[in-house]
Amino acid sequence: MKRMNNFLLTISLLAIVAGCGQTSAVTAAVSEAQVTAIISQMPAKDTQQLEKLSAELAALNPQATAIMTETLKPVTDPADDNAARYGLSALTHYTSRNEAKRKVYAEALVKALPTLNDKQNQGFVITQLQRIGKQEAVAPLAAFLNDDVLCGYATRALLTIGGSNAEATFLKAFDKANDTNKVTLIKALGEIQSKSAAKKIAPYADSSDRATRDVALYALANIGDPASQKVLNKASRTKDTYQRGQYTALYLTYAQRLAENGDVTRCAKICTRLAQRKGDAPNVRLAAIETLAKAVGGNLNAVTDTELRAKVKTLIAEAAPQAPAGFVSLFNGKDLTGWKGLLAKPYDNPIKRAALTPEQLAVEQKKADALMRKHWKVVDGVLEFDGDGFSLATIKNYEDFEMLVDWKIINPRGDSGIYLRGTPQVQIWDPDQHKTGSGGLYNNKKNPSKPSMIADNPIGEWNTFRIKMIGEKVTVHLNGKLIVDNVTLENYWDRNRPIFPSEQIELQCHGDPIHFKNIFIREIKKDKPINTLTAQEKADGFVQLFNGKDLTGWVGSTDSYGVKDGVLFCRKGTGRNIYTEKEYDNFVMRFDFKLDPGTNNGLGIRTPTTGDAAYVGMELQILDNTAQKYSNLHDWQYHGSVYGIIAADPTLRTSAFKPVGEWNTEEVIANGDHIIVKVNGKTIVDGNIREKSVNGTETLSGKKHPGLFNKKGHIGFLGHGDYVEYRNLRIKQL
Repeated sequence: MKRMNNFLLTISLLAIVAGCGQTSAVTAAVSEAQVTAIISQMPAKDTQQLEKLSAELAALNPQATAIMTETLKPVTDPADDNAARYGLSALTHYTSRNEAKRKVYAEALVKALPTLNDKQNQGFVITQLQRIGKQEAVAPLAAFLNDDVLCGYATRALLTIGGSNAEATFLKAFDKANDTNKVTLIKALGEIQSKSAAKKIAPYADSSDRATRDVALYALANIGDPASQKVLNKASRTKDTYQRGQYTALYLTYAQRLAENGDVTRCAKICTRLAQRKGDAPNVRLAAIETLAKAVGGNLNAVTDTELRAKVKTLIAEAAPQAPAGFVSLFNGKDLTGWKGLLAKPYDNPIKRAALTPEQLAVEQKKADALMRKHWKVVDGVLEFDGDGFSLATIKNYEDFEMLVDWKIINPRGDSGIYLRGTPQVQIWDPDQHKTGSGGLYNNKKNPSKPSMIADNPIGEWNTFRIKMIGEKVTVHLNGKLIVDNVTLENYWDRNRPIFPSEQIELQCHGDPIHFKNIFIREIKKDKPINTLTAQEKADGFVQLFNGKDLTGWVGSTDSYGVKDGVLFCRKGTGRNIYTEKEYDNFVMRFDFKLDPGTNNGLGIRTPTTGDAAYVGMELQILDNTAQKYSNLHDWQYHGSVYGIIAADPTLRTSAFKPVGEWNTEEVIANGDHIIVKVNGKTIVDGNIREKSVNGTETLSGKKHPGLFNKKGHIGFLGHGDYVEYRNLRIKQL
């Protein structure tokens, strides 16, 4: 108490001289007094007080953090530093909910870290950065990866933070690390599945040091690089009985990673050999069969051994939860098969995600999946989320469906939900905290958002949703009670757009533990694509170009195209064209098209049935503009462009289109020399072919187009070896 009185007296004296040019000193002293007053009340007596004290500390940042880190004492003398540790821990929890506050706090911790003299106190600060830090902490933490004491702290923090630089950071530190730190870094590189590290780690799998050898084999197994097979196979054949079982289990983990990376064939071969290998304990054969069952799923053709295939088939049938009639299981009760990690912001937004190239998407998905495996696990048939990380998403996209799912909130104040077609959400939360029950369409603004009643079971007990989604309409039953009746779900990401017609389903995490089980889905098939005219189109004089059944009315390489379920498709691997029997001069043509990733096709107009339609007539591009292989196109090669003549609007190359794999609608108006192309209602081409060329010779492409000014000709689809689908083809002659 005497010490505190002297401290306050000092502050008072400083305040007296505030008018004498000592403002900065007074501010620092007053801040220290305020911080001391706040943390002296810690640990808080209840949640409300903790929230209040944390808010007061956050308001004083970054000075508060600097003061508290300065007052940390070595762990050998902890008597006076408990309050500072409580204060820092409280700030970590409090600022995690607000990005601006989090960033200020994290930067203050980063600044304080190198100034601390005691390594245990540095370790404590690093643990706070592990919980609160993002990219601003990566470089400062990397500096400790070669520290004998702090390497473990820094490694765990960087693993939690993740990010695109984590792998490079660990690899760089690995080359300079001593033997002890190398073991730590090997484990980290294994956890992030760094294929670039496999070659570096491989020599340590033969280390005479048991701990080093075990960690290296674990890392190689988890990375799943094909080049590591010989190393893991050799280890699994050791004569030591205990090590043989341990290393064989790692070999099976390796096989599972191969399957997850798409190499099911190699996985099947490894598991088949282990299941038939002599000299192993009986449980090895069973584990090999179980791993194989997970890897191949329904693709039993990957198992060449007849007897083994039968056993795998039985295991799969026994493991699968029993789905109600008409439903299939979304969760097999054993692992995360069929699920992926939700991409981090901004790509959790399906609109933003659609802008990624396939290569970019693969990179982001790999990071998301690694984070998923850290925080989602299966325990006794229950899918458990630990309260950290991101949401879980189905690998498959769904259109209309009915879904059954059991869920359980673990703690009071729990908060979660289910995103429908990538859109938030059917709400899950503690009704005592929000005064309304679970099941509402929480993010609706114009349409109803609250459930009609509270139908939740008590916290800690299981609840059951039955969710039905047709178009944009959602119906929800909770524990057998109708709580949402055919309400329109709004597109949270862009309220001017309808709900995405096809997207993933997500189990949301919101910083709280949540459990799920018995997840089943029934896809509701829409009517087959129709090829008819609206009443208005009939009145306007449109006629069908495609009957939805066969290629009647079309000539050319008809074997390159097919018809299925009302859809006209170009067969993959064919590069030939089909044409209308009739010729057309001026017209309005409408059609729907759906692209695969990287698709290239074309619409020929006013063209003969022989020769290169792009030059003996005109070709309007049909192309997946988002594909990486088309990143260096000329302006006149993008979708909708009159090939070599008129470039499509560069501002609409992405925004006019729906994500690859969804249907788009196109309208082409050819009236004399005037060509207009619209996609999903947006005009991407509006130009005059005569103005864009001189006698068909001086063009954007620099090539001659002798058929550019044909008065009439056939309409054709121009194959380039890629799969593409068309439907609802109709035309009106002008």
